[in-house]
Amino acid sequence: MLELLKFVLEKLDFVKLAGAIRRQRNRKAAAQLYSVLIQAYEILEVYRVLLDQLSEVLKDREVSDKQHRYYLNTRRVGSLLKRQASNLGVLDLLIRDLRDELRVQ
Repeated sequence: MLELLKFVLEKLDFVKLAGAIRRQRNRKAAAQLYSVLIQAYEILEVYRVLLDQLSEVLKDREVSDKQHRYYLNTRRVGSLLKRQASNLGVLDLLIRDLRDELRVQ
């Protein structure tokens, strides 16, 4: 999912799109495009936090009798996953609102 999001963000030239939208005097669409960018960065940030959490869990694991014990704060991870689901839903709505302006080629 992260690779897909990175791919989409790399393919979209936000500066060029924002310039074209502004030239058409469509400031609402330019603001929506900016919201898409901010939401995408929020999604990437939550992924970073999740990966940091999982990395810490793996570093602090205990090995005894060929068994690995992990201590994961499931409430924290669950909260982050719910937040990420919400973020992805918001991004979906924002992109749907801009489907006429955004054409990924």
